[in-house]
Amino acid sequence: MSDFAMDSIEELAPPAGKFVESYEGSSKAFPSGKSFLDAFHDDQYAKSLPPGPAWLCEEVKPEAPTKHPVCLFYHQLLECLQALLSNPVLTPHISFIPRKVWTSTVRICCIYDKWLTGEQAWDAQDALPPSRTILGVILSSDKMKISIMTRNCMAHPILISLANINVGVHSKTSLHGYLLLALLPIPKFFEKTTCICSLLQDRLFHQVLNQLLTPLKTAATVGIMMSDPVGNLHYCYTLLASWIVDTLEECLLAATGPKASPVTIAMSKDFGNPFHHPSCTSSLTLSAIEAACAEQDPFDYKNFLKVIKCLHLNSVIKPCWKGRLLSDPSQFLTPEPLHHFHRMFWDHDTKWCIAVTGSVELTFHFSLLQDSCWIPHV
Repeated sequence: MSDFAMDSIEELAPPAGKFVESYEGSSKAFPSGKSFLDAFHDDQYAKSLPPGPAWLCEEVKPEAPTKHPVCLFYHQLLECLQALLSNPVLTPHISFIPRKVWTSTVRICCIYDKWLTGEQAWDAQDALPPSRTILGVILSSDKMKISIMTRNCMAHPILISLANINVGVHSKTSLHGYLLLALLPIPKFFEKTTCICSLLQDRLFHQVLNQLLTPLKTAATVGIMMSDPVGNLHYCYTLLASWIVDTLEECLLAATGPKASPVTIAMSKDFGNPFHHPSCTSSLTLSAIEAACAEQDPFDYKNFLKVIKCLHLNSVIKPCWKGRLLSDPSQFLTPEPLHHFHRMFWDHDTKWCIAVTGSVELTFHFSLLQDSCWIPHV
């Protein structure tokens, strides 16, 4: 067994003065897998190297007629995960074993600097059988134009990565820490009513995601054998660790209305409250959807929209995360920097500082800050 299997070379040893507690009995590696370099040596002309995920296309049938055929362009999800895991460039940057990092052996103050050092990864490993490996899947999406000169097409690009990869690697484009998983269609319906068109688009979005993410659901339920960069095999279970989207898409994914929080039970009128509201779990959302469907036929669009407005839902009746183990919107919808950090600072922290110090005192301190000095590149 290679040294890599032993906790990715123990993360190159913990920093001095810190105590690391690793999860015992997880991520057992099985030898005899084929690494990237093994495949290269098998064929000196590199004709048998793994070609990588291939583009596929499937026609999707929406609930209502559209002006053009709806096609989904995508890669197989598990092939993308295997391509990330077997990338030899990422060999020193991937780890599989959850750990708790403490500032000292007293174990009072815990350090959270990676996904595998958090409670979510540790608790998920607790739920798995011994010797199994947990893979934290990261998805990212944002509606955008993909062609301007030809037909002005729009799509939802979906990117995929792994939380097991070092955080610093994700931001380096040259290391290809993210792969393009799919281009979700954004069709134009014959329906003229704006609110009904929005309803149909929201349902189609989740319908396509259900089709795209089905392999992820299977791997989370029964597991799948995958090879790491040095050729060791791991029996992996996939956990949706994070979905990086803006606030509007968070509501779309969580199946909540625009005036409700996608991760808590707070409404728009409660957003200024000084306490944390309980999480909006998947069971609460699914119960609200069932109540709406029981009260009104979900295919009677106009009347159904009136019912879901009172329940703060967005008309989706089959969310893409329904029935997926270890995946809950209140957990995988992570904070978005612009609205959750930047706006929080200006709406709360800045007002608190002005109230405590006074505007004159705060302005004086800002005036003492030196201008940054820079040297132009000649």
